[in-house]
Amino acid sequence: MKNKISFLTVLAIVFAMSANATVWRVSNTVVNGIPVDADFTTLQDAINGASAGDTIYMMGSPTSYGDGIFDNTICWYS
Repeated sequence: MKNKISFLTVLAIVFAMSANATVWRVSNTVVNGIPVDADFTTLQDAINGASAGDTIYMMGSPTSYGDGIFDNTICWYS
């Protein structure tokens, strides 16, 4: 029973921590003159807008997003 309570406590803590994280989408792609819906168009803007624990998801693009300087702890997916 003690193990079950410990597991549920850890699960609740992990859930509470992840509830505050945000996933930011970056896209600089334009299709038929319409920009693809995303939160940011440059990598550096996404980095500047992210907080600790956030995730930046970069959508595929034929155009470079440029360089970015990571100065805080975020998750990185490409």
